Amino acid sequence: MKDIKVIFPLMLPLLIVSLAVFGCQSQDTSEVEEKIAELEEQIENLEAEVAEEEKQQEKEEISPDEEIIEEEETPMVAEVINLTNNKARDKEPSWSPDGTKIIFDSDRDGNAEIYIMNADGSGQVNITNNPEAKDLSSSWSPDGTKIAFRLQANKISEIFIMNADGSEKVNITNNQGARDISPTWSPDGKMIAFESERNNREEIYIINSDDTGLIMLTENPGLDYAPSWSPDGEKIAFVSEKDGNNEIFVINIDGTDQENLTNNLVENSIDPAWSPDGNRIAFTSDREGNNEIYIMNTDGTGIYRLTNNQGNDMYPCWSPDGEMIAFTSDRFGNEDIYVIEVKYAVPYNQDLVISQVDNETIEFTSDLIEISRVEEEGGYIEKDSYVGNGGYLYIGDTERNNMSKGFISFDITGLEGITIDKAVLSFKSRKVLNDPLDLGELIIASHWYGDNPIVMVDYNNTGLMIQSFNKSDFNCGNNILKSELQKAIDELGGDRTRFQVLIYFSSDSSNGNSIADGWEYNQEDIKLGITVLE
Repeated sequence: MKDIKVIFPLMLPLLIVSLAVFGCQSQDTSEVEEKIAELEEQIENLEAEVAEEEKQQEKEEISPDEEIIEEEETPMVAEVINLTNNKARDKEPSWSPDGTKIIFDSDRDGNAEIYIMNADGSGQVNITNNPEAKDLSSSWSPDGTKIAFRLQANKISEIFIMNADGSEKVNITNNQGARDISPTWSPDGKMIAFESERNNREEIYIINSDDTGLIMLTENPGLDYAPSWSPDGEKIAFVSEKDGNNEIFVINIDGTDQENLTNNLVENSIDPAWSPDGNRIAFTSDREGNNEIYIMNTDGTGIYRLTNNQGNDMYPCWSPDGEMIAFTSDRFGNEDIYVIEVKYAVPYNQDLVISQVDNETIEFTSDLIEISRVEEEGGYIEKDSYVGNGGYLYIGDTERNNMSKGFISFDITGLEGITIDKAVLSFKSRKVLNDPLDLGELIIASHWYGDNPIVMVDYNNTGLMIQSFNKSDFNCGNNILKSELQKAIDELGGDRTRFQVLIYFSSDSSNGNSIADGWEYNQEDIKLGITVLE
């Protein structure tokens, strides 16, 4: 093909002259207009060819070793919608099968009751109105006509069923000797699974909705609770402590083939909720420090994080179309009901967060800009006993069989507007006392606990987990550290002037040997350094 970019400018005057001559010879206006249209189409085609030719030449000018970098799309900002907003506790939402209503329990009237509202949060109405008992943990029947819930009176909890308007309450468990809670309907509406301690331990049971045919589904050491029925009716997801901590399991409805889906010995996973299409399970986990909502495949793979804030997000519930999740959150102090679209879930790199790798290849090098410590804001806290402000850090258990956490504060004022290229956190211990590794993994986490010396209540902070280690001296340089520090810098202004790090063992229980097992650190041996993108 000839070079169109050369030919095209030469053709324009020829086209104009041709048009002028044709216009002089023709007396028919319609013919002139038709010819003009043809010429305009030819020009458009030639322009398109020129653009394509230039695009192709640009590609050819790039050598095979060069990479074409496309501009990244702007990340979506998750919109979390607050449906309830009051000083009471609103929790455990359940979506109606047609998607128009949500039920939840609230103590806004001084007693726990079941409320119903429109899916946009309007029209909130108390439908149980039972001041003599607590009504909790409601679950909508598949046809939308009934609601199962827990009624608690005189320390006894029973499973009741009522009409969707709150009328005709019927007790279907009738068990005066134990606690029956957390009902969930089978997809055909004929059965209800629930948890009960009627045999002196918490297990999962199934009963027909007409109060017949009671069977015990699980029989495990530890607690089994919070059942959720799969949409095909073949399996039930639930929480079990049988492996030592709270994990999400699934089991066939005949009691066979129990399988641990989360299998995370460090953190807890609770509140399973099966998606309407049966392909995913939403759940709550504290694997990043506080309770957040996660989503995984039904075999435990493909974990995504849906929420991310400093509060606690719990009790996920899917909308019938599978596009939204309602949940409970205390992110602004009070427990309220929120909704979020599932599309905002992001991949969760489980190995990065809980890895025991000691990052041997990461070094605290001379090119790093070291961030100053604020020593008077750091130290350690021995649980329910002592606060060591401004000195060294002690992590482990004590001779009094109390656990201790370490805290250190870095001053990030003056870093406004920078973009971090690399961040490295380095810990070098001054003393090792006996063998603290039976207390679990050593965890480092970030948390903003205030620009003041630590106080006893700060012990309860768990922060956002950055990484875990299995020895006293280590360097950390993963992306979680970098992103958390960048977030703190981006939030500078107002009260935010610090980036603070917690260090503690995953177990919060002493080994009980009345011997100090732990690691001590001088604050000057804890360093945080960064490099900055120009």
